[in-house]
Amino acid sequence: MNDSEILEGNILIAEFMGATKRNSKSEGEFYMIPDKLFTVLPRELKYHKLWDDWLMPVIAKIALDKNVKGISITPTKTRIWTLESFIEYGFVFVNNEPMIVRCFGTVVKFIKWHNELR
Repeated sequence: MNDSEILEGNILIAEFMGATKRNSKSEGEFYMIPDKLFTVLPRELKYHKLWDDWLMPVIAKIALDKNVKGISITPTKTRIWTLESFIEYGFVFVNNEPMIVRCFGTVVKFIKWHNELR
């Protein structure tokens, strides 16, 4: 996953989690993240890097989705089972990406699928 894909995925996840996009003259575009006491520039979003405060709340929200039957996170892949099929990213080690990046990739694919349903 390249830097552009990571940035796009982080923004997609932030919006899925209810972040609001704002603009300021000094900083440009930034996001107000629910449940966080600070604002974040797009390049400062950390869903692809940090499990506890960033990615796991997203996994928890996905698990509550009415179209999701289950989630499996293993060292080699993350799979989200929907009512129709499953979504995954990184069945094999993709360019030796860390486990969190493969999980992040699956989450991004799920959110794109989810957004198409709406």
